[in-house]
Amino acid sequence: MLKQTITIITLFILLSNFLFCQTESWTIYNTSNSDIPDNWVWGLDIDNDQNVWIGTVDHGLAKFDGTSWTIYNTSNSDLPSNTCFVTAFESNGNVWEGSMAGVSMFDGSEWTSQLTGGDMWDIEIDSDNNKWVTTMSYGLAFYNNSTWTYYTSAQMGTNCAFAIAIDNSGVKWIGTDNGLVKYDGTNWTIYNTGNSPIPNDNVISLEIDINDNIWIGTGGSGNTGGLAKFDRENWTVYTDDNSGLPSNYITDLMPDSEGNIWISTGGSQPGGLVKFDGDSNWKIYNSSNSDIPASDNRVQSVAMDSAGCVWVATSDGIGVLCFETNDIKTKHNDQIFPVQIYPNPNKGVFTIEFSDISSENHTIELLRMPGQLIDSRKVSGGTTTEQFDVSESDKGIYYVRIITGDAVKVEKIIVQ
Repeated sequence: MLKQTITIITLFILLSNFLFCQTESWTIYNTSNSDIPDNWVWGLDIDNDQNVWIGTVDHGLAKFDGTSWTIYNTSNSDLPSNTCFVTAFESNGNVWEGSMAGVSMFDGSEWTSQLTGGDMWDIEIDSDNNKWVTTMSYGLAFYNNSTWTYYTSAQMGTNCAFAIAIDNSGVKWIGTDNGLVKYDGTNWTIYNTGNSPIPNDNVISLEIDINDNIWIGTGGSGNTGGLAKFDRENWTVYTDDNSGLPSNYITDLMPDSEGNIWISTGGSQPGGLVKFDGDSNWKIYNSSNSDIPASDNRVQSVAMDSAGCVWVATSDGIGVLCFETNDIKTKHNDQIFPVQIYPNPNKGVFTIEFSDISSENHTIELLRMPGQLIDSRKVSGGTTTEQFDVSESDKGIYYVRIITGDAVKVEKIIVQ
């Protein structure tokens, strides 16, 4: 995921009280109400355990597990720089960080330098555990866990690479200031404004969707650029002239499992966060129609965790923002009996306990975002104690919904 402009990231979480239409609310994390080390943040990525890794512009790297913060910087670790751009993760849990001073690897106990140099923008790890790093001055760096190899202007026509994505066939797609570059392991192909419909040669964001299409985010001076979809034969180009796209400067892209493309915009004409269904429907979140904490509508990056939370990086200085797009819809009654959930957060085993003086029966539902019913139990009125075990399921946010008569009580559970 490309992290190119200095940003402040914000986390907004859709809370648990819904009707049968989508509602949104925001939870803000900043230096005033949390341990995030700086409001100015460059990038964010989410690991397999759903920890959020937040690279700041001048205060190192933060890891946020939903409850606590761990900070790594040049004073307390061997990170080479406090300006951190991008984080990538091996299957064994090793963390790779691209910074202003090179690439470092964290094995859970210490950081070690892997590559020195400046401005390491993006990192991808392929199915063979090789590392691919885009740099602004040295081209594309490839590491086979033994030696580094550089691909530069001889292969790509430039030494400036911004973004990289790997498709289902293992083909590497590289975003450069000379257009989109394809590398299939043998041949190099360059697509730019001279030989293709790509809207701008400055390719700053790339992603592969669930159908293996390549989505290309571009942006140049002024409001030039736009979004393109390439299926390896046909191009579809979206700009603010022919679509619902509010800006032509595409800072980041994130396809979700439902076929939507989430788009963050910036540049000289920022348009906020955009959700595009890939067909004709565009939904825009900006400072005038939503609570997105970006008064200038600049959004640098976007990510989604396994619970369906969308994490958005903005340029407005108010921390971490996540909102959940989901279909869990309930009517909330604040007068309903209190519910205890312990422990919470937990490792997947937890107990739900409540007491109700009425004799009504209750239904307890355990749901996974976005709206997946995991368990449903009927219990009688009075004191209820029920244990649940989802330790073999995905980590993330769950909801318990207790239904009694026409009242519904919803509580959030964090499984780490």
